[in-house]
Amino acid sequence: MFEEMGFRLRSALTSPVMDKIADWIMRNKDERDIRSLNGLTVDRHVVSLTDDRSYDAEQYRKLRHILEQKHSSEFGLAVSICSPAAGDGKSLTAVNIAATLAQAEANRVLLVDADFRRESVSFEELLGLDNGEKPGFSDAIVAPHLKLPDILHGTYSRNLDVNLSGGQTLAPYELLRSPHFGRLMLDI
Repeated sequence: MFEEMGFRLRSALTSPVMDKIADWIMRNKDERDIRSLNGLTVDRHVVSLTDDRSYDAEQYRKLRHILEQKHSSEFGLAVSICSPAAGDGKSLTAVNIAATLAQAEANRVLLVDADFRRESVSFEELLGLDNGEKPGFSDAIVAPHLKLPDILHGTYSRNLDVNLSGGQTLAPYELLRSPHFGRLMLDI
C-alpha cells in the first residue's frame, strides 16, 4: 500500500506546480531578507508565511491540495524532499510545504531535518529558530534517554514543530539502522 501511495504522490508531484516552484527557487535563491512574524524572524523566501497572497505562495497551496487529495485519511502523510546536490532549495521547499500544511487547523506538522552528513542551519535561518544547545535528531538516536519532546522546536504556529538534525556524524547509515531510530520514528 505504501508503495502504491508513493507512486501516486510522485506522479502528482511531477506537475507544472513543481516546475513553477523550482523556477521561483532558482530565481530567488541568492537573496536574503528577514521579516518579522509574531515576534520571530522569518526569511522572506518562506512565502507561505511572509507573503501568503502572492502567486508563489499559491503554488505551495496547490501542492498542499494535491498532497491532501492523494493521502489516505487513516494514515499520516510523510513527504520527503531530497536531491543529490547542495543548494537546490530542499530546505526552502520543505519549510514552505510544512508551513502551508500547518495552516490547515486539522493538520499537525513535524518538519524533520535528517541530513546527518552536514549540520544544516537552513531551517534555523529560514524560521528564525535559536538552536542553542538543544539536541537534534541524530543526538536522540545515539542517546536513547532523549525522547521526541526533548528535540522539538516550537514555531510561530501550534500546528508546526521542527526537529533539527543535531550533531554531524560520519556514519549516517548506521544511525538509520539503529533500533533507536526506529523508536523515534514510532514516536513520530
